[in-house]
Amino acid sequence: MNISRLAAISCATIAFASLSSGVYAQTWTETGDAGETLNDYQITSGSGSITTITGSIATDMDADVYRIHLDGGVFTATTVGNGTTLDTILALFTLDGDKLVDNDDASSGVSQSTITYTPLAAGDYLIGISSYNNAPFSADVFNPNFYDGQGGQSSGDYKITLGGASFSDNTTPLVPVSYTHLTLPTKRIV
Repeated sequence: MNISRLAAISCATIAFASLSSGVYAQTWTETGDAGETLNDYQITSGSGSITTITGSIATDMDADVYRIHLDGGVFTATTVGNGTTLDTILALFTLDGDKLVDNDDASSGVSQSTITYTPLAAGDYLIGISSYNNAPFSADVFNPNFYDGQGGQSSGDYKITLGGASFSDNTTPLVPVSYTHLTLPTKRIV
């Protein structure tokens, strides 16, 4: 076997192995309604990088929340320049629902959104999307009357382009925990 043919076979084998290993970037597509609270968000389960989330804001009062993994370093999310015509608001939350950053308009005259965030640590976070006027206060509270009392302003399909993110490695949604006050005995028991 000549060297050029051996090199071609080796390159083809490496290319096939790369494609079949799932190491390439992938898209998550909303299944049903992603939900908009800590109790019903959608988990992006899979392996490897996630570069796109696609879905739909079904009504002007709808919001969608997804669980993703931030790899550490700079995280970016945008609906600008990727075909989204919906007037979006993007927000990033902790798993407890605390808002870390949000954006309504990426710039003057652009009604789509862009967020950039550098997490203190790699880990799972929640990303939410809604239409203009359905403002995110937390991952549990989207206020559809925030700006002018008239509810969300648009509905339609969206595409969120992500950087620095992977699928969530946890397939179990968080369940709110109730804590009970515990009183310890003051006397030593022998």
